[in-house]
Amino acid sequence: MKKFMGAVCATALGIVLSTGVLNTNFAQAQEKTLRVAHYGFNPQKGRFEMAFGAQSTLPLMAFADSLVFINPDGTAEPGLATSWSAKDETTWTFKIREGVKFHNGAPMTADQIVKNVNFLINDDMGKISISSRFLGLAGAKKIDESTVEITTKLPNPILDRWFAMFRIMDADYQADVGVEGFTIAPIGTGPFKVVSWTGESMEAVAFKDAWRPAKVDRLKIDALTEVAARRSALESGQVDIAWVLSADDIPILKSAGMNTVITPIFDIVAFKFITIPERTTADNSLILDRRVRQAINYAINRQQYVDEVLGGLTVPAGQSATRTVVGYQSDIDPYPYDPEKAKKLLAEAGHGNGLDLIMELIPTSTDYTDTSQFIADNLKQVGINLELRQISLADLLGKLRGQKPWDGHMWMGLVENFPTGDVMRPFATDSCSFFGAFICDPTIQPAIDAASTEFDPGKRASLVRQVVKHYHDEALISYMYERAIIDGVSPKVKNYRLFNRAINWHEIELDD
Repeated sequence: MKKFMGAVCATALGIVLSTGVLNTNFAQAQEKTLRVAHYGFNPQKGRFEMAFGAQSTLPLMAFADSLVFINPDGTAEPGLATSWSAKDETTWTFKIREGVKFHNGAPMTADQIVKNVNFLINDDMGKISISSRFLGLAGAKKIDESTVEITTKLPNPILDRWFAMFRIMDADYQADVGVEGFTIAPIGTGPFKVVSWTGESMEAVAFKDAWRPAKVDRLKIDALTEVAARRSALESGQVDIAWVLSADDIPILKSAGMNTVITPIFDIVAFKFITIPERTTADNSLILDRRVRQAINYAINRQQYVDEVLGGLTVPAGQSATRTVVGYQSDIDPYPYDPEKAKKLLAEAGHGNGLDLIMELIPTSTDYTDTSQFIADNLKQVGINLELRQISLADLLGKLRGQKPWDGHMWMGLVENFPTGDVMRPFATDSCSFFGAFICDPTIQPAIDAASTEFDPGKRASLVRQVVKHYHDEALISYMYERAIIDGVSPKVKNYRLFNRAINWHEIELDD
C-alpha cells in the first residue's frame, strides 16, 4: 500500500513538474519579441548625455524619456515634465510628472531632475557631452516635490524645445555603477529595460511599471551596417523592422509582402565645408574662396537626384531648414543647376584647369553613399575631381567633437534641426558656436549669437532671416535635399511611427 501511494505521489509530482515546465515553455512561446535591424550603435551605447545622432536616439528612446517631446506638427508635448514656463530669460520652471518609476523601481522625482542637471554641468564626462554643450545649463534647484527650477548661462528662448533631448536617468544608480557600467546597463523610465548590451546587439524586456508601458514583451536590436543586409533580414523574417533603407528597396519589399514607412523629418542631407584651417589636414585654402563654394553648388543637379534616385519622395533644399521647421524662409531657393556658371566661377577663382577635393563620409546610409557619388559625378563634369573617403562612425564622432582632425575639405552629413524643429538649431553646430567647430564665419557669428538668445519674436525673426540668407549666399553649406527616412516593416508590426528621432515604442504591437 505504501509502495502504491509512493508511486501515486511520484506520478502526481511528475505531472505537476512537467505541467510547470510546459506552462513555462508555453509562456515563453507566447512572449512577443520585436526584432529590429539597426545600421550601427553609437560607441557610447546607453549613455543618455552622449546620445544625439539618430544612430543613438532611435534605440535610446526605448528605455529613456525626455522632459518634452516634439510632435509632428512642431508643437512641444509634455513628457516627464507636464508643464513649463520661462520665469525670466535664464530661468525656467518645470512641473514634473508624478508617480513615474525608474527601471529599478526607484521614483523619478524633482531631486532626480536636479541630479541629472548637476551631472551634466559638473561631471568631467558630462562637460564634454553634446547635451551639456547645447543646453548651456547653469544649475537647477528643487522648489517642491514636483517642481524644478532650471537656469541657463545665457538666454535661450526655445529651451523647452531643446529639452526634447534631455533624457532623464537614475542619477543615483549612475553614480553607483559609473560611466562604464551605465553604458551597457542604462536605467531610465522608458517602456523597455535593457538586460544585455554586448557588441552590436541590445536586448530589453518590457518594463511593466512604465508610465507608458510597452505592448510587446521583448525588444532585440542588432546592428547590420549594410543596407542590403538589413533589407534581406527583413525579407527573410529574421527581423520585424529594418531601419534606414533606400528608395530602391521599396518595390523589392513590396513584392516580398513587406511594408515601408516613409517619414519626412526635420533634417537635411548636405555636405559642409571645413573653413577652419587648423581643423583639417587638407589644404582648405581651395574652398575658402566663395566662388569655389558657389561653383560647387551650381554644378549639382539636385532635382535630378530627387526625381531619379529618390523617386520624388522629397524636394531639393537650399537652406538650413525644412519646410516644416520654424523659421523656414520660403523665398530662399536651392541653387539652380548651371554647370556653365560653375565653370565660369572656377575660372575666375584661378581653377580653370580643375582642382582636386576630398569629401569624408560614413557608409551607413545610401543618403550618404549614393548622394556623395552623384555629387562626385556632377563635379567631374565641371573639372572638379572629388575623392570620396569613407570613415567609421566612431571617427566621425571624434572629428565632430574636435578630438580628431578632419582629413578632407568637406564632409557629408546632416543639417540637423533635431530636437527643436527650429531653424536656429543647426547653427549650434554649424558655426563658431560649436565646441568642435569646423565651420566658422566671424562676420555672421554676432547675428547667430543674437538670434539664439533673443526672446522678442519680431527681433528674432529678423536676425534668423539674416543668418539663413547669409549661409545660402556664401554657400558655406551645400544643401542637397530634405531627408525622408525609409524604414522596412513587417506586416505583423502595427502602429509603427517615427518622428524627431523617436520611435513610439510604447504603442507598437506585434501580431502572431
